[in-house]
Amino acid sequence: FGGSMAKKQAKEGGAEDAEFAPKDGAGLDDEDTLAEEERLDAEAGESKKEKEISRLEEEADLPIEEVLRRMQEGAPAGDDDEEEEEA
Repeated sequence: FGGSMAKKQAKEGGAEDAEFAPKDGAGLDDEDTLAEEERLDAEAGESKKEKEISRLEEEADLPIEEVLRRMQEGAPAGDDDEEEEEA
């Protein structure tokens, strides 16, 4: 029953059932496009890695006074570790 229905629809569909074929070589550069996108992603990833490494190297060279100052600026007011240790 199902098979004969599909054959009937295929006969009636005609050109609509033909397999898609891109015109003027429109689908020929898919591999090139994918390769280019992968290359750009890899370059962006390397750029991010280089920036992160550079930032970490700069932080590693900071004087201890600057590190302590930044830590104090980032700590919420009234946050005292000694009180937590006593409790």
